[in-house]
Amino acid sequence: MTKISPSTAKPAERRGKDSVRSALRAFSIIELFTPQRQRLSMKEISEALELPSSTTVRLVQTLEGEHYIRKCEDGLYAPGGRILRIALSLAQCANLGDLVRPHLQHLRDVTKETVCFAQLASPDEVVYLEQCDSPQAIRHVRWVGERVPVAGTVIGSVLTGSCEKGQVLSSRTTLEPDVTAVAVPIHAQDGTVLGGINITGPSFRITDEDVDHMAVLLRDEAAKIEAKI
Repeated sequence: MTKISPSTAKPAERRGKDSVRSALRAFSIIELFTPQRQRLSMKEISEALELPSSTTVRLVQTLEGEHYIRKCEDGLYAPGGRILRIALSLAQCANLGDLVRPHLQHLRDVTKETVCFAQLASPDEVVYLEQCDSPQAIRHVRWVGERVPVAGTVIGSVLTGSCEKGQVLSSRTTLEPDVTAVAVPIHAQDGTVLGGINITGPSFRITDEDVDHMAVLLRDEAAKIEAKI
């Protein structure tokens, strides 16, 4: 067995920690780019991450050399072709429906009402992408792929930014008579609305106390989903 003396082990350990720190800093640079900040200067990167200029230059040059970022004609930096290909691949593979489905099932099991996940199909329409049906004989049923107007629906309201993160909307008068709906938005970390979850059922069965309870449940499940995104 080969023994490693303390004098040789410690430098190796330090190199390992330095490599991890450099990798995390590189990821932090990539995360600075957003739809609102598509181009950044070397100074902006350095100040945003509170890094020395020399460290920033080294990291940026490394990322540029690997095509994770690129230098534009104006001297600013933008996401490179390699990171864009990765983003596209992840977008194609990621299925938000798979993420929310267990939460829909939990809400259905607790409330015994129909629970749906929806996204905007257009500025004027909502499309239902996931649904867990109520087990009760009399129930409100949507179907996957069905589209409803944004106007006049609580799911449309939460999807178009009519409420803040964690805020729940409810209505006793939806598009259909005698149907109560309670909905909550799902936000990305940057505040973008990714979708919404609503619970619907016949109004004769859903009391005001039930609506309040559903609001608490929806808020909790939305927070759990957002923590995974």
